Amino acid sequence: MGLRSIYSNKPIRSIDDLRGLKMRVLQSDLWLAIAEAMGARPTPLAQDQVTVASRTGLIDCAENSVLVFDNYRHHEVFKYFCVTEHAMVPELLLFSKNRWETLSSEDQSIIAEASRDSLPIQRGFNREREETARENAVAAGTVFVKDVDKTAFQNAMRPVYEKFIVTPQQKALFQAIKALR
Repeated sequence: MGLRSIYSNKPIRSIDDLRGLKMRVLQSDLWLAIAEAMGARPTPLAQDQVTVASRTGLIDCAENSVLVFDNYRHHEVFKYFCVTEHAMVPELLLFSKNRWETLSSEDQSIIAEASRDSLPIQRGFNREREETARENAVAAGTVFVKDVDKTAFQNAMRPVYEKFIVTPQQKALFQAIKALR
């Protein structure tokens, strides 16, 4: 959930700092490609294996949100949280189209309104949780590296976009997301 960054035992300020490091990634072709595009050596692992993998030298770094960093206590094995913000994983409210079409228009309106009304509340809740996670990490000795060349990380994703965003619908959605900035 949220903005994903890299954590390691050395500061990562640029793509060059990441080159050749063994990075824990999600077990998917997309995340393998993301790590490779950044110059890292992807190591697919389950999230709950990061601590042991770091201690045994299987990985040099990992990437995720500050919430995951805190919740899984990754500050116990990684000193630096490098604010690369190389990916954002949105939270979505999904509803079955088949089920939606069985609802009355009144019920649809109520659900749609509740969904819209919940958005600022959820964002506020997430901001509070992220701030608490940052405070916990700093209290545990984590150094937050904020002077990161984010443009280089963003530019490194171009080959990933070209590989995974191929249909006209995907391309249109990608452009719509970029327009939200």
